[in-house]
Amino acid sequence: MSDETSITCAAAVSLLKLIDRVEESADPNASRELARRNRLALQQPERRVSAAFGLFAKAIRARDDALRSLAQERRRDGISLPDLAREVRREAVKRGISAPSSKHVRRIIE
Repeated sequence: MSDETSITCAAAVSLLKLIDRVEESADPNASRELARRNRLALQQPERRVSAAFGLFAKAIRARDDALRSLAQERRRDGISLPDLAREVRREAVKRGISAPSSKHVRRIIE
């Protein structure tokens, strides 16, 4: 995917747009926002770049919401949480939703 709604590029595109805006404008708010994001990233040198800049937080929340929704669709009486997590993960993969391990899915849908 290459559009701005892509899980892998939406926040990065926003950051690039912000950089472009700062370069093209004398708007002090734009430069303050860029400085704020950089300061936060530099305060966390042990984190990956995407995590430090908060690039994927929104995408991860959207993915987790989609997994919870799938769990609601699949939930039925008598099904164990591990079995439900496996079913949700399989269905997520079929639908093109990025799905972590079944163990992680279980933590999300608990």
